[in-house]
Amino acid sequence: MAAVCFSVLFLALVATANGANILGLFVGLSPSHLIIQLSMAEILAENGHNVTVLTILEPQARHENITYIQIALEQEDLLELGALIADVAKKNNDNGVMFLLRVLGPFTKISTKLIGVVNHPLYRDLYENKGNKFDLVIVGFFFNSFHMALAHKLKVPQVVAISNPPSYIGHKLGNPHELSYVPTTYLPITLGENMDLGKRAYNIILFLAGKLFWYWAEVWNGAVFEQMFGNDPDIPRYSELDKNISLIFFASHGISERSIRPNLPTVIEVGGIQIKETPDPLPQNLKEFLENAPDGAILLSLGTNIKRSHLNQQTVGTMFKVLSQLKQKVIWKWDDLDNLPGKSDNILYAHWLPQTDILAHPNIKLFITHAGKGGITEAQYHGKPMLALPVFFDQPQNAKAMEQQGFGITQSLLTLDEQSFTKGIREVLENPKYARAVKSFSTIYRDRPLSAKDTLIYWVDYVIRHHGAKHLQSPVVHMSFSAVHNIDLLFLFLVAIFIGWLVMKLLGRILLHHILTDITGSRRDQMAVLYFAGFLALVASANGANILGLFAGLSPSHLIIQLSMAQILAEQGHNMTVVTVVEPPFTHKDITYVRIPLGKEDFQGFSAIISEIAKKDNSNVFTFLWAIFSGSSELSSRMSSIVKHPLYKDLYENQDNNFDLVIVGYFVNSFQLALAHKLKVPQVLAISNPPCYIGHKLGNPPEVSYVPSTYMVSAQADVVGIGNRFTNLLYLAAERVFWYFLEYYSEITYRQVYKDDPDVPSYSDLDKNVSLIFFASHGISERSIRPNLPTVIEVGGIQIKETPDPLPQNLEEFLKDAPDGAILLSLGTNIKRSHLSQETVGTMFNVLSHLKQKVIWKWDDFDNLPGKSDNILYAHWLPQDDILAHPNIKLFITHAGKGGITEAQYHGKPMLALPVFFDQPQNAKAMEQQGFGIIQSIHNLDEQSFAEGIRKVLENPKYARAVKSFSTLYRDRPTTAKASLIYWVDYVIRHHGAKHLQSPVVHMSFIAVYNLDVFTILLGTIVVIWIILKAVARFIIRKLRRTTIDPHPKKFKNLKIKTN
Repeated sequence: MAAVCFSVLFLALVATANGANILGLFVGLSPSHLIIQLSMAEILAENGHNVTVLTILEPQARHENITYIQIALEQEDLLELGALIADVAKKNNDNGVMFLLRVLGPFTKISTKLIGVVNHPLYRDLYENKGNKFDLVIVGFFFNSFHMALAHKLKVPQVVAISNPPSYIGHKLGNPHELSYVPTTYLPITLGENMDLGKRAYNIILFLAGKLFWYWAEVWNGAVFEQMFGNDPDIPRYSELDKNISLIFFASHGISERSIRPNLPTVIEVGGIQIKETPDPLPQNLKEFLENAPDGAILLSLGTNIKRSHLNQQTVGTMFKVLSQLKQKVIWKWDDLDNLPGKSDNILYAHWLPQTDILAHPNIKLFITHAGKGGITEAQYHGKPMLALPVFFDQPQNAKAMEQQGFGITQSLLTLDEQSFTKGIREVLENPKYARAVKSFSTIYRDRPLSAKDTLIYWVDYVIRHHGAKHLQSPVVHMSFSAVHNIDLLFLFLVAIFIGWLVMKLLGRILLHHILTDITGSRRDQMAVLYFAGFLALVASANGANILGLFAGLSPSHLIIQLSMAQILAEQGHNMTVVTVVEPPFTHKDITYVRIPLGKEDFQGFSAIISEIAKKDNSNVFTFLWAIFSGSSELSSRMSSIVKHPLYKDLYENQDNNFDLVIVGYFVNSFQLALAHKLKVPQVLAISNPPCYIGHKLGNPPEVSYVPSTYMVSAQADVVGIGNRFTNLLYLAAERVFWYFLEYYSEITYRQVYKDDPDVPSYSDLDKNVSLIFFASHGISERSIRPNLPTVIEVGGIQIKETPDPLPQNLEEFLKDAPDGAILLSLGTNIKRSHLSQETVGTMFNVLSHLKQKVIWKWDDFDNLPGKSDNILYAHWLPQDDILAHPNIKLFITHAGKGGITEAQYHGKPMLALPVFFDQPQNAKAMEQQGFGIIQSIHNLDEQSFAEGIRKVLENPKYARAVKSFSTLYRDRPTTAKASLIYWVDYVIRHHGAKHLQSPVVHMSFIAVYNLDVFTILLGTIVVIWIILKAVARFIIRKLRRTTIDPHPKKFKNLKIKTN
């Protein structure tokens, strides 16, 4: 059922961009890369796009719906290219650093062959011929940045396609490196492995070597660019070329392959894009050969770059002798059919092979491969064990990673002998552990919300629909290195500390002589007093699973989000049990509810805290956080009564309760994460905030230089200024301090309840079994583009129904009878009548009762109404989402809670915000900055300003126009919030907690995450070397001084010279 929903949604989304004119600029020199790129072109052509492809190499297969343009290299150039590859292939390339340094020269020589391509008439015709109309350029990338000039010439957006993972060129998009836990291309590690000190240091070395290689390539690319386009007014500077890249398609799948890393939304992984969902029928000769293989068959392919002439004849002879003696059939990809290795009945040679279709055949039992990325991917997808014979580039590392994961073994092609080759083949064929491991991997690799094909189609169409989708772009693309890493702020901070130290030192001397001499005694004691005083001044799908929803928070607005999730999962066929403290505003027939009500004293205490905060102006973040902190101890103690309640304890003490997953509604209640440990089941969290709030629990990077914190309301483009970055840093620091104290009180509660309990871990390890977190946000449209881990699942708008429910009869009639439209007024679920001043309520009633529009007012106390008016309808509870969906609603007067803002944006309704506390002032400011409405203060509301504000938003169409435009963007997603929730909950259950999704950061120390130990050792090494060099220099200088010729040597002083 979920698959059908996904397909219907997907088809509806992509239908809008069909028939676009797309140019595939696939002018690299690697045939294996071309296979990936042409697979993309074929998919897009089959989806209705008009695709033109420009290549250098001859495509192995052509598609009837693609126009091909080939600019072939001269035969002399091809021979030279082959000679260079042969030379590299004859060397041991296992060491990534040495390989990169070795190929710098040959790489430049090879790349010079591409200059003639840009000069070719067929290339120039693409932009000079006015009859060519393209909507998008897809650049097949491999150190050929100068080709990105073509999209600028054509004045169209571009995307990039590359056969490597994001660690390769993700920096072009602003993707973070995260060197402490994300391996570079040339460092093979096992999935989920935490790199130790040595590996992290080596990872940095490999990264720097890659940067050197990259710098060399960019220098050459820049020279070609200047030669070809340097004076062209249509094209920006070379350094600005890639700033119009909309996104990059990477032929990888990070969730299953080697490293869990944070990625920007512009990083689109389509690993396996060349693999057909249904394999094509094999050619007759291959089909018969494989069907007549009772003992199975072996596929041998060393890829598209390695030719017969690149191989040692002795190696070829060894391979043939071993393979010809096997009982298995062998299909051998061989480029020179006039010079075969030998003839044998069990061996079939072919110049070209439909590799992925062959690997899909059940009779293939082993894949002997050079460990190219494409071949490894296809074997993993089809669950075939491997014997790797890597040659160069990323192949040795791919082979090592494959071997570490248990999918096969690696041998050296340079030192291959009959005995080891035979032994290796038998080991992989006869030991079932290899096939078992790779088949298990295949299950994870295939398990995705969208297939690689559907992902490609959606995002290509998305870029075309949104004319380049500039809103996806990270601010990092336009920031300097110093700004991205806050080096300027750090420098200013160090300068401030130095100046402060000088001032304190000067004051200390003055005070020392004039004030403290008789009080503090010794000089050391005097300075200690001063330093302490200075310090104080400075710090002033798994249907039918049993799921428990632990929604035991005190916020009714958060509960609405959480109950919406429970309702969706129940309708999907899961057995939902929900634990709440607050009375659910709505119930569902398929959900079992367990309510643990607060005692009267606890409820009154919580209400008093809310009331006290609500009466203050909370627009200043720091004063608000202090107000919350002041009540946090009492709040935590009241929540502790929940976990001590018999109904709560019964969840894990009752042996009849069998749960498969716990969903914790999270809001400063970490101690409740212990329940999943007691039940011995995985858990996920659900939170009504964006990832910047508790993303650190998953290891999500804060990226404070360009990702606004919860309370930073500047547009993201404005955050990058030094002033705003400083403010953002202060907000983050304040949040962290606030968070520390909340965690402190939570830990006290935890220790009280679970003291000496052997079933639960230490408090610091509580959240290490969190599989993922559902955030009620949508970063692509809401304020911040940021890198997220795969465990960060955004389901903003989850409470919004795809089809609104029919309204109650009284509401439907009231709205229908509103010829001038209607206004919805709701201050949320936390704010009660008692929290508002009578003057404010009177002001609001006087204004609203005089409007020609109808007004629906959410009001909790029907014994004390604001007043009576024919145009006002009061209700204790309202189906807010369904009301906002009504066409007659023209304005939403809101407290700017996250849920209400989201629903208004989704339905395209302009707003007037009256924020109270928590994130509401910041939500309101962000809403106003985006042009969706205006803000007014609920604490000093007067009739004139309130009436003018309502009139302004109602009568000026710019607000409705802006929010409706946003609504289009907000709804445009690969999968809906509902579909994402269903998929990922089922995923966690299917994979028993999905530990493979977890970032290594969760298990790393602060020092390791930021490589502080590596840099300390590096700094120490530099200091030691400097001291040694300094000592050696002094020694040499001293020696030189001693050996200087004395103009009056002692042995000549007493010498008498005789003269005649």
